[in-house]
Amino acid sequence: MKRFIGIVFIFIFIFFPSPSYAFEDVSYLHWAYEDINSLSDEGVFGGYEDGTFQPEKYVSLLEIFSIIQRMDKPSDLDMARAMRMYEGFLSSYNISDWAKPGISYGLYKNILYESEINKAYESGLLSDIPKKHSDFPTREEIAVYFGRFLEVAPDYDHSNLAYGDIDSIGKALANDLEVSDYLSPLVDLGVFSSEGSEGNFEPTRPFRRAEMASIVVSSLEFINSER
Repeated sequence: MKRFIGIVFIFIFIFFPSPSYAFEDVSYLHWAYEDINSLSDEGVFGGYEDGTFQPEKYVSLLEIFSIIQRMDKPSDLDMARAMRMYEGFLSSYNISDWAKPGISYGLYKNILYESEINKAYESGLLSDIPKKHSDFPTREEIAVYFGRFLEVAPDYDHSNLAYGDIDSIGKALANDLEVSDYLSPLVDLGVFSSEGSEGNFEPTRPFRRAEMASIVVSSLEFINSER
């Protein structure tokens, strides 16, 4: 009997090998496992030097724009122009060198405005190592950035949004649009969920890294469908 069990285990090991993990803290049972692995393979959104992805950690403003830059794959010429236009401006806000290309590209493509950089600086969002909850961009701010990045036309009909807390969603910085004007078309594209998390959008909560991976994959699917 023991010999039979041993043979069964050998069979399972050979024909059903253990799944390999790109990150030691993201198993194949994690809901965002495929999204996280695919983005890591593509070099769009990776993990940390210790081999972890830290899916529950919030994503910073500097990280978001580095991700957007890698998603859009700008030419060397566009990046040179963006850096030439904004490197001095960003240096005045003590933005780290690693983050300047992404932020410069965001400004260059009008995904981010200079007035928003000033607001981010005052709010502590430009830190390399954010610590407090308030040091991370909110979900509604990120929705605006992705709406601009994907160049969606604002939609003033919000009937597709089923968030229980929709009345608490605010206005976009730097213009008079409601954040919901960006959210509505993003929901239609499948980039954001129409019901959010447990029925709410939670506009002032930051995005976790696993959630960001899902948003990035959905955005890339839309981008690729348009090309």
